[in-house]
Amino acid sequence: MQRNEQAGKGDMTISVDRRILKQSLRANKANGFIYLNNPKAGCSTIKASLWASLEPAGPGGNVHAIEDSPFENQLDHPDWVSDAFVFTFVRNPYLRVISSYLNKIAARRDMIWPAFARRHGFDPDMSLEFDSFVECIAADPPSAHDPHWRAQSLNTLAGHVEPNFLGTLEKMDRQLPAVLAYLFPGRKPAIVKKNQHGTSAASSALTYLRDDGTLARLQELYGEDFERFGYARDASDGFASTRKATFQEHAHPSLAHLLATMT
Repeated sequence: MQRNEQAGKGDMTISVDRRILKQSLRANKANGFIYLNNPKAGCSTIKASLWASLEPAGPGGNVHAIEDSPFENQLDHPDWVSDAFVFTFVRNPYLRVISSYLNKIAARRDMIWPAFARRHGFDPDMSLEFDSFVECIAADPPSAHDPHWRAQSLNTLAGHVEPNFLGTLEKMDRQLPAVLAYLFPGRKPAIVKKNQHGTSAASSALTYLRDDGTLARLQELYGEDFERFGYARDASDGFASTRKATFQEHAHPSLAHLLATMT
């Protein structure tokens, strides 16, 4: 199928922070794909499954580390990027930020809480309620957000690239094997489930969304995510996306141009 050169042009007026760009890219030139890394939306399972599909032994250590992985996040010669297969997965914005809070702030994993406490002047030994957490991140500029609660539209470089496949966490069990089958035809999909940081956010979500001020802040923070990815702003309407995930054939001249200007 002939690629549509117009579909991937995007809005070149949108700037991208170099740090966000590096955090987002997981590229493999040999197999012609780029995964746009989106934390708290199944990224551990996705990277582990890609790695196992590329190397039978799979990830031997930290699946998030670039070193010794089959992925790159700095592309010195991005001439191939325009024709790459670009994909990502997203999640309901409410569930994602609740999961980030439970995992990184309440459970204090990965040393993210001490840095957050220092930034906002909290005693690192204190506990922080969800509503207060949302107040803090609403006061921060989006570029300063940790990628686990940064807007997914930023993590997925919206405006610079339209993925060839955009899946959702709630349908990942079916969609990720389809992506792997597309990338590695003739092979059995190597699904490696990584859910060590799972929080079951969906089961308790409504208890965290009772405060009108918190809701308003979240809707402002993640307004583009709700709109772009097909999630309802009204939590009572459910947490699944109405967006249909399909494989699309188009090129990515905008992303290739962006990377060429930032090397």
